[in-house]
Order: sequence, then C-alpha cells, then structure tokens
Amino acid sequence: MAKSRLEQRGGVPVVFGFGRAAARGPSPQELGVPEMLQREVSRVLAGNALALAKAPKRDRRIGSVAVRDIPAAALEMAGPILNAPNTAIGLTYGGLGHAVGKVRGTNPRIVRGGGTTEYVNNPFGYQGAITIGDTTTYGQDPDDPNDVWADYQKNNGHTIREHERQHMLQGRQLGPLYLPSNALGGLGALIRDRTDKGRPDWHGPSNWNERGPQMRTPRPWPPRRPR
Repeated sequence: MAKSRLEQRGGVPVVFGFGRAAARGPSPQELGVPEMLQREVSRVLAGNALALAKAPKRDRRIGSVAVRDIPAAALEMAGPILNAPNTAIGLTYGGLGHAVGKVRGTNPRIVRGGGTTEYVNNPFGYQGAITIGDTTTYGQDPDDPNDVWADYQKNNGHTIREHERQHMLQGRQLGPLYLPSNALGGLGALIRDRTDKGRPDWHGPSNWNERGPQMRTPRPWPPRRPR
C-alpha cells in the first residue's frame, strides 16, 4: 500500500507555514487550503512585517502590544513567580502573627485582592507595616481614619498601601535577592542615619530600598541621576 506524502515525512502532522517554513511540513496545497486564503494570509503577514520595519522604534507594535512594552509585560508575568519564595515566607510570617493576634484579641483580619494578601491588626506588624513577597503585614488597620496611618498620606503625599506596593514590586524584580537587599540596606541605615529624635533610622536615606517608596509619587526605585 502506497504511503501518503504526510506519512513519507514521518507521519507527524505539522501545521503548514509559508515560505521556507513550508518545507518542514505539508504545503498549503497538500492540505487543500484555498489559494485565495493563502494569498490573503501572505499579504497580511507581509504587511505587518513591513509596518513593523517602517515604524519608529518607540511606535513598533506586535498585534496590540507595543514593542517597547514587551519587557515590562514579561516582567509583569514573571514577577509573581520570582517573588514566590518571598511570598511563601510572608504568608508564614503573617499567618503566625494572625494566630497570635487571635489569642491576644487584636481583631486580626486577612484581606485578599489584586494578587496580594494583607494581614491587618497583626501583632507581627508592630507599629508599622512589613511587606514580604506579595504579602503585607500591618500592625494596625490602614483603613481606619483614627488609626496610626491617619496623617500618613497628608505627610507623605501617598497612602501606606502605595508605599508598601513599591516593596512588593521590588520583590518581583529582585526575586530571592529582595530580603538580603532589604536587610543590607536597613542595617546600613541603622548605622549611618538618625531620626529627628536621634534614634537609628531603618528608613533613612542610606537604605536604597526606601528611597523610591518614600518619594511623593512612590516608585520601586528612584530615577537614575543623569550622567
């Protein structure tokens, strides 16, 4: 019994291509693709390639995605994966604090949304907030207008959630290096920086992890100085 052309190619169906790629699998003609459809697909592909080549680099697009946005989009997708080891630590830390809060009667709560987990009224947050991975542990309630965060936005130009989000983004960029970076920066600030009351300041300017989040318009890292 005679073998078909597809069987002669190894019996592995290959999606047909155009140009040189067609040599690796059955041609459009062999698969019965109408010639009009072949011409239309070739025309669209050629038009897209020409438009991409002619467009200024900043305006080039692949489909609906701007070429310049591809690195940021890739980082957006990979960030939570890179941050996963930190998130595992944060979930453990916040979860333990939540259990302690239950025993102490601090009315602890867990808030989930937007890919993050918040532990509120958590004794492990102490008098502030701690972000580890995609989790933030608050010692108080950031939504309570009478709580410790009441004047934070007025004094800093942004909410405490916006500040802590920058640390989350740092973790998504640094991955497992985030906690060592935070520890080194904080320890350096404790040695070199002082608060208005003369106390060692973890959040001082020597801590590079705090410079961007403390800007009036917070960001993960401060902008680079022009050379």
